[in-house]
Amino acid sequence: VWLVDGWEFYGGRLLTPADFQSDIRKPDRYVFAGQFGGFEIVNEQPYGSASYRLTIKLPDEMRTYSLYLPEILSSCRLYINGTERLRLGQTSPANYTAGTAETIVPFEAAGQAVILIAVSNYSNTYGGLTYPPAFGIPGSILDMAERRLNLRTALLTMTLMTGAVSFLIGMANRKNPLPVLYSLFCLLFF
Repeated sequence: VWLVDGWEFYGGRLLTPADFQSDIRKPDRYVFAGQFGGFEIVNEQPYGSASYRLTIKLPDEMRTYSLYLPEILSSCRLYINGTERLRLGQTSPANYTAGTAETIVPFEAAGQAVILIAVSNYSNTYGGLTYPPAFGIPGSILDMAERRLNLRTALLTMTLMTGAVSFLIGMANRKNPLPVLYSLFCLLFF
């Protein structure tokens, strides 16, 4: 599994693969996921649209790969080698609807994979490509996603148990309000 970073950034534009066939486009800049919390570099606000493009060199034989996409806030279209593979929400500013998900997108490729993500955000305080996607063979990506889920579940279970124990200690010793306050903090975290 590789975290894919070093994206070409095209601010203020929702590009499609056809836009790169007609002419050579120069990116506004190269960015890594999370470098900016929104589209402040485009219009000094967290709201707007942008496109991110990345080319990955691959072996010459055809293989199946997977792309793990963490949250992309707030709506996006994903193209891999010129084919639309995912649509979350509506990216058009005129008909915008949010559509955020954490997903795995399988695809076949040989030689190279060109990943293009067109993103719009008009509903969150931060948006765009804020977390790096992961790229690899399907089994590795599924293992990584399972481990993330297991770690999150363990963390939340420990938080809930710690909060319950703190609450019981606070009920046994009512003179000290700190254990009850700590249990409330654990509940808020949960």
